[in-house]
Amino acid sequence: MTQPKSYFNTRTIRHLRSQLAEKKLKHGYLLITPDRNAGSDIFTLFSLMLFCEKPMNGACFECAECRKLLSFNHSGIRVYNAKFASADVDDLIGDIYIKPLDGDYKLYFINNADAMLPAVQNKLLKSLEEPPEYVIFFLAANNEDAVLKTIASRCEKLYETYFDCETAVRILKEEFPDDEFVEKAVLCADGFVDNARNIIADAQYRKLFYECVEIMNSVKRSGDIIKYLFCPAFEKEHFKITLNILETIVSASVRGIEARDDSLVFVKDTSVNVLNKYIFLIVSARKKTAFNVSCVSVAENLLMSMLEVKYLCR
Repeated sequence: MTQPKSYFNTRTIRHLRSQLAEKKLKHGYLLITPDRNAGSDIFTLFSLMLFCEKPMNGACFECAECRKLLSFNHSGIRVYNAKFASADVDDLIGDIYIKPLDGDYKLYFINNADAMLPAVQNKLLKSLEEPPEYVIFFLAANNEDAVLKTIASRCEKLYETYFDCETAVRILKEEFPDDEFVEKAVLCADGFVDNARNIIADAQYRKLFYECVEIMNSVKRSGDIIKYLFCPAFEKEHFKITLNILETIVSASVRGIEARDDSLVFVKDTSVNVLNKYIFLIVSARKKTAFNVSCVSVAENLLMSMLEVKYLCR
């Protein structure tokens, strides 16, 4: 297993690295992030920073301690990825008072902490309040409101909303170094690494993306529309995704033209003024789907309206 080293550039890791350098680590952290995988990845990098034998740049990923951590074979960490239950609290309580065998710390990672029942959170509370000095708790949650205030108050809150696209691409390029779709997936996922990772793995989504790009560049007259009306992109089960992809590639093209970045311009030979009107038309088409209008009819109207806008804005 490898972890994306680009996570070292995130706000959370920079903050934790600073605390470690100043010897001001807390006994409890609560990471709030909409990205499920980010919590696990950031915790792993945090543990690497604490245990690495030569942490000049955060962690070396190669020493014996790093290898044990990356293979989930380190006595200093306990990871709870499934829903944390009462039996897990008992397991944790039985373990925290055993002094560390490897290094100076014992780390406990509770993922999806917002899924814990209130009774389980209350049972965990005493351990969070008075842990041994070598213990650090690291909780990750999507929904801050689902974590009891008594639990949250015992932890330092860390927030990772989403990554800028450049950082997200760097992270995923380490996982998918030869996949040309990474940048496009990140655009579609608005920088959310977990969502982009799922998009990369979804062959159907990838096919729809390229189909949408072809449609936007190939429909130049009304007679071209019929060729695409019955393609997979406009089938009922795909139509909402198609509209999202169309909005993504149009918005990206606007940014690309304004920044003079051709890699973002998916809709060719079209002005920013026209593209902005396209976004309005796509939003209107999305509203029509809520009224059970035929997807083919909505698609036909959308493509025809786009042609009219392009013609009128010449």
